[in-house]
Amino acid sequence: MTQDEYHELLFRRGCGWLKWPPDVVLGASIPQIELALDGMIELQNMLNGVAPEEEPAVEEAPKKAEPASTAKLLFGFLRQEAAKGKR
Repeated sequence: MTQDEYHELLFRRGCGWLKWPPDVVLGASIPQIELALDGMIELQNMLNGVAPEEEPAVEEAPKKAEPASTAKLLFGFLRQEAAKGKR
């Protein structure tokens, strides 16, 4: 597909699918039109019961310790160190 054909396709979909007036489509950037089309397709899929495409698996970051448990560990350590110093 040539660049001109792609621009024509975006114009047709912007006016036809998105129901935007021509001046709005012509004033929008290509990424704006593409995002709006993606959103419209996502909405139509949801309304028609089409399962969303699976997102690629992302490795989860290691879970951070809860602040309360971290504080308990820190204060426990400090108490032990203080007790060693008193001996």
